[in-house]
Amino acid sequence: MAVQDLFRNRDLATALRAHQQSMVDEINSLAAEYVLNTSTDRVLEYYIEKYMLKVPHLNESGITSEYSDSWKSFTDEYEGRAYRQPGTQFVFFVPYQGDEWLFKYRPSTSTLSYVKAEIKPTELVFGYFRDFSGFNGHDDREAEAVVANFQNDLKQVKDSLIQVEKDVEVFLSSMKTAAKNQLQLRKNKFLQDRGIGESLGFPLRKRSDIPETFLVPVVKKTIPSKPHSNNRPYIPEPAIDQEVYEHILKVIADMIKVIERSPKAFQKLKEEHLRDHILVQLNGHYEGQATGETFNFEGKTDILIRAEGRNVFIAECKFWKGAKVLTETLDQLLGYTSWRDTKTAIILFNRNKNLSTVLEQIPSTVSSHPNYRRSLSKQLDTQFRYVFTHRDDPNRELQLTIIVFEVPQ
Repeated sequence: MAVQDLFRNRDLATALRAHQQSMVDEINSLAAEYVLNTSTDRVLEYYIEKYMLKVPHLNESGITSEYSDSWKSFTDEYEGRAYRQPGTQFVFFVPYQGDEWLFKYRPSTSTLSYVKAEIKPTELVFGYFRDFSGFNGHDDREAEAVVANFQNDLKQVKDSLIQVEKDVEVFLSSMKTAAKNQLQLRKNKFLQDRGIGESLGFPLRKRSDIPETFLVPVVKKTIPSKPHSNNRPYIPEPAIDQEVYEHILKVIADMIKVIERSPKAFQKLKEEHLRDHILVQLNGHYEGQATGETFNFEGKTDILIRAEGRNVFIAECKFWKGAKVLTETLDQLLGYTSWRDTKTAIILFNRNKNLSTVLEQIPSTVSSHPNYRRSLSKQLDTQFRYVFTHRDDPNRELQLTIIVFEVPQ
């Protein structure tokens, strides 16, 4: 057995810092086109998952043991003579799941005594030698002594793992922040370099050493594939900022409030008529640039706002007819959305249906869509905010807001 002292190497805090530095170094090695063309959130998820640590968890119900005839070498302290003592070796196998290297480092709180064991990828092996020279017959006290030694060692290992888990929990929180900050610094640097480079006044020479593909590093643990870049040269895209997006949604919400407060005037209107009322309000704010049923990419969308020749906002208006129709509307909206479109919305009119039931079905329906990425914080009880990926480019993300309104019966 390759026995060693557990939790005795250099302190765990030093090892964790080295682990984090490895992640930072890898982020700093990312090429410019990859960082600028790939979703920052997806790259961040990849590195957090890759460098995530799993504190070993002992499976005590799976402990097994064995014994064998053995011997042990000794040296006489007075004569200096070496001799071999016959006896019996008792071995206990303790299964575990987690990162084996965490058994080697000393946590922030530790004992002065150390437990000896062999560390294998899926189990700890504890060995105990007993000298039975001059022993005759069976003695339960010997078995109890072996088990007692093992139980004491096992308790010390469990106590140490509790402290390791506390140290790792604190570390993981700081690691996520470090990864996010380093990735953003890397991205900001490349954007700043582009700005300075374009201001030099001389044509930029095209580099031939930019890799065409990005290989996924080989690691021991199972991790998701590293996000792939589309490898196209990065070109900054003009887009409406979040403040304008929020204002567009507010204009729509304000118009719907008018509809809700004047039920008799709107109770017989169809979907396209309700949409037209919204368009009137949008055009009042955006100088006639809001249009309905406009061709965009592969179809016709209900509401489209254009600025400086490009689409800045796309929305679909639908009466609620169940989860299946909502899924079809999501597909329809993604079909209308080009690679450059990043701000979208679905306006759901609810008529003759229980509103609470409708609101309950939306999150599960949206999250099951293949292009769903994540949910954002809710603005209102009847408003849902999500991030989706473009239908043909998983690195291109768009923001989707679903707004639900009661329409007079």
